[in-house]
Amino acid sequence: MKKTRLLIALLLMLVAASGYAQDSYRDAVKQYLNVDERFERIKTVMPVMKMLFVQDGNVDIDQLTERYIKEQLLDDYLEVLIPILQAQNITEADLQELYSLLPTPQGKTYTAHNAEWENELDAEITSLMLEAFLDMEPEGELKLEPIQPDTDIDAAYAAKMSKLLDDMSLVSTMIKKLEEPSSDGSEDEVDPEMIDWFKDNMSVIALNTAYGNMSVEDIDYGLMLFSKEYYRKLMDIYNLKAEELARFIFTKYFDWMQAQGATSKDGPMLSGNY
Repeated sequence: MKKTRLLIALLLMLVAASGYAQDSYRDAVKQYLNVDERFERIKTVMPVMKMLFVQDGNVDIDQLTERYIKEQLLDDYLEVLIPILQAQNITEADLQELYSLLPTPQGKTYTAHNAEWENELDAEITSLMLEAFLDMEPEGELKLEPIQPDTDIDAAYAAKMSKLLDDMSLVSTMIKKLEEPSSDGSEDEVDPEMIDWFKDNMSVIALNTAYGNMSVEDIDYGLMLFSKEYYRKLMDIYNLKAEELARFIFTKYFDWMQAQGATSKDGPMLSGNY
């Protein structure tokens, strides 16, 4: 009888400890998200989604969207993010260390400058693609010219930035995205010549756009972050699972808004296949 009681007591302790561990891990993720610039971007982008609903006066779409961001977005993001982090063995201690690094003056500067660089990099790629498409003859082939490094960039800066790009796996991640099947089930594939062009030119575009946005000190800070395995895993999650995260949040927002009485606009995007 005593053994049975002892076994039950031990099981209850294990269950309680497991629950505490989950709560503790969740708190660590929440703490990290407080200083995560990418999560802040999500909060900034969410109000755009309100255009998917009818402004018919029955409910206040603007107010409901603000409520979702304030009251529900974090919980929904944690629901999808935590299992992904745990599957990659990113620990509570990892998240706590990152939380201690990012709010420092150097961390804040790096985060801000890195965001500026990413925005310019995206804009430059979009501009190059658009220019090539506009120059393309009807029924002709897309022609993409090779990109040259800016002559103002000195060799030492280029070498450091090249190391950071390697640590970030920026080119290989870009190629992986281009080569993966379309998420909408279509059979469209990216032209192999375009993939080869990105292999040859992506690092040069990244270098040119980094210069003027990322200082040598920023690069050193980035190299320090990417020297940590958990940080590399975390960036891989954001890069390779961005669509999965966005789709999950969109679905949660859409369902939540409808539950509050919002009416969706008609259209193929809102037919239930989101």
